[in-house]
Amino acid sequence: VVCQYRGRENADTCCKEAALVLGEECVATGGDCGSLFVWHAATGRPLRRFVADRCIVNCVAQHPSLPLIACSGIDSDVKLFDVGDEAQGAEAEGTRARRGAGRMGMGESGPRPVTLGDARAILTRARRLREQGNDRVRAGALEAAVADYRAAESELDFVAPSDRLA
Repeated sequence: VVCQYRGRENADTCCKEAALVLGEECVATGGDCGSLFVWHAATGRPLRRFVADRCIVNCVAQHPSLPLIACSGIDSDVKLFDVGDEAQGAEAEGTRARRGAGRMGMGESGPRPVTLGDARAILTRARRLREQGNDRVRAGALEAAVADYRAAESELDFVAPSDRLA
């Protein structure tokens, strides 16, 4: 074994795909938790975790020339994630470590606490941005779609007021 990549689980399914991405600097795969995981290939250090599906992520593929990873799972959508920061982080390992190694999906300053009403409004805005991004992908406007997905992801960097929003 050259390296192991920890932090994901497959309780209900098996790992269908893992891919070397970003010039083979990173490894990406999905999991039964609905997340897309990205690790530094040489060290196995987790770089990023994206919420990518409501259930399971079982397919990943890199764009041939851009730092984008497409993934799909049980949801009917294929999602596209910009992992450009991870490419820079893999090349400049020391810089990423100073900024907060293993942040796994948290914003640079960490998630913000919100009220239940705020959480519902945030989720609605993020859902609209995601739907707009999906429409733009279907229309071939990939750069605009990535901007929508980034905005939606940014919206979701919060701590829910409880473990149940209903």
